[in-house]
Amino acid sequence: MNRWRRLPPPHRCAERAWLAHHGSLTTRVIARHGPLRVEILQARMRIPNEDEYAALGRPSHKLAYVREVMLHAGGRRLVMAHSIVARADLRGAWHRVRTLGTRPLATALFT
Repeated sequence: MNRWRRLPPPHRCAERAWLAHHGSLTTRVIARHGPLRVEILQARMRIPNEDEYAALGRPSHKLAYVREVMLHAGGRRLVMAHSIVARADLRGAWHRVRTLGTRPLATALFT
């Protein structure tokens, strides 16, 4: 198991439960803070950061779809999310990621 798939290290921080939860973070944020707004910071094809290559299982020179968003709720910025989809996977199960716009990733994953 690589460091991208492990649970966060044990600590007493109240946010640990949020980090280790297996379900939809979006659903939990809405339940706690009300309606959510997605601000797109970046959504484009680019070469992933150096530390992300191995997690994708792809060669370092290959393009991937990178989407970064800020989730806002209750008038506050709550979560900055960074998603990467290998180019080849955009033709498969992950094809909906490119058309999300300002909808949260949970729209593609949990519906």
